[in-house]
Amino acid sequence: MTKLQKQMFIIIAILFAIVLSMLGSLKIAKNVEPEQLSVQYKTLKDEKIPSSMNDVSIVYFTDVQYGKFENKKRADKLFNKIEHLDPDILIFGGDLFDETCQMTQEDIDYITNKLYDNYNTICLFSLQEQTLMS
Repeated sequence: MTKLQKQMFIIIAILFAIVLSMLGSLKIAKNVEPEQLSVQYKTLKDEKIPSSMNDVSIVYFTDVQYGKFENKKRADKLFNKIEHLDPDILIFGGDLFDETCQMTQEDIDYITNKLYDNYNTICLFSLQEQTLMS
């Protein structure tokens, strides 16, 4: 094998490794990460918090991106987890819908009903979400 062939072999091997790494990352981002839900419990203590807020549970979540990759099955898993936590207040921080997808009224109603029907809900919607829901 000549020196040039060895160099080409090394370059092709490196490029192949990069492509495999990228494909693996995409697979994890599409199939594994959306399935992982983590719950963190925090206790807030401050004299400015009134005693009427003692034992009030709050669930905060964000970036659902419902649409292309986040489908009804995955959204149900999220909402089942929230239902199990049984929060007094539900805070949603935005990016509810995937901006690249056209949402049907049925999808919009499904998600918004899940947010509003069972909880005292605070939603911080993006301009795109406000447009979809108006």
